[in-house]
Amino acid sequence: MLLDEPFAYLDYSSRIQVKKMLRRASGENKMIIVSTNFIEDMDTLFTDVLFMNPFRYCEVINLEDLREQKGMSLKEIYEEEADDTFI
Repeated sequence: MLLDEPFAYLDYSSRIQVKKMLRRASGENKMIIVSTNFIEDMDTLFTDVLFMNPFRYCEVINLEDLREQKGMSLKEIYEEEADDTFI
């Protein structure tokens, strides 16, 4: 499943419904790719994240390992990466 900005222009209750749909759709041997700016909504939905930085790298990282390593939420990690991109 490939979704581009599935949370854009949705109110809070609709976002909750989309999250529930994504959880029901996920499972072993399934891949859901979501392109989004709503980083805070992704923290509890996925096990792995793909960081794409056109200037440095592109890598898939286990979200739990990344949070433990950095001691930050996914949103904080994303903001840190964005800051580094524009320096």
